Amino acid sequence: CAGMMAHNLGMPVSQFIASVNINDVVTRFMKSGEYTPRPSVATISNAMDVGDPSNFSRIMSLYGSTWNMIKEDIIGYSYNDKDTIDTINRIKQIENYILDPHAAVAYLACEEYIKENNKECVILETAHPAKFSEVVNNATSENIDIPKRLTLFLLKNTTALHCSENYQDFK
Repeated sequence: CAGMMAHNLGMPVSQFIASVNINDVVTRFMKSGEYTPRPSVATISNAMDVGDPSNFSRIMSLYGSTWNMIKEDIIGYSYNDKDTIDTINRIKQIENYILDPHAAVAYLACEEYIKENNKECVILETAHPAKFSEVVNNATSENIDIPKRLTLFLLKNTTALHCSENYQDFK
């Protein structure tokens, strides 16, 4: 959504790719024009486990809620956990690079997009593979090194405070 906003402000982008796991509400919308939210399904790329994406209404607003306009700029691909694991392992073997599960889903979409369109693709991704060490370790049959800063973060205590639903109490 942020990329689409930047595009509306003049950033030169010819195509956006919605790359998701099996929680493919947006991918199905891109193909059919029907938006049908549903409960999310747990996957190894858990940040994508969304059955009703919060940014979707913003995207609709950017495009005047017109499916024909949206599908001009966005295409969608979805992949299952097996595809994701296989990609993490394949890229580790070929490139000696470790993808986290979300980057693997994006990588798959880029590969498919390049094959179909003969155009370049850029992945915007932020997670470190160590955050998903169990998945990555299983996919690569290796133990991933956890950066010192992440280790220190994971050792911190977490605190949760229950708040009243009343705004004045919260304030």
